[in-house]
Amino acid sequence: MNKSFMSDALISPIDNSIRDEAILLRRVHPDLFVQDSSDGKHRLSSSVFQNDKGTLSLSVIIKDRTGLTIDQILSGDYKDYGMASFTAKFARENNQGIMHTPIQEYFGHGDLIGDKGTRKNKTIRYKFIKHCKFERAPIIR
Repeated sequence: MNKSFMSDALISPIDNSIRDEAILLRRVHPDLFVQDSSDGKHRLSSSVFQNDKGTLSLSVIIKDRTGLTIDQILSGDYKDYGMASFTAKFARENNQGIMHTPIQEYFGHGDLIGDKGTRKNKTIRYKFIKHCKFERAPIIR
């Protein structure tokens, strides 16, 4: 089903089967690991937590439902990617719903549903950047 054509009214962002302690993973493209102009250190770009175009959702992987290691998830086309993680509780505390939406590639695929701000107002995305931890940093070539 194409999410961009789903009515938000049809989406129930509450999946009670996903525990608050569940770890949600987000792949990070190397281009989204940017150098901070204030201190020269690398950090995540706010684009990492930007909704998919035309939707209120963002793809995540529900760690305990995938059955794969970080290295397995980040293999093949994703070998240079990094992996950020945060808890379902943190997402919910920031008005984000979570749905388990398995796809062929990952049974543990999910969607983080909710407003994540605009180009000018990135407050929620910055909260995610500050809170998340790296399971693996991207490989910058």
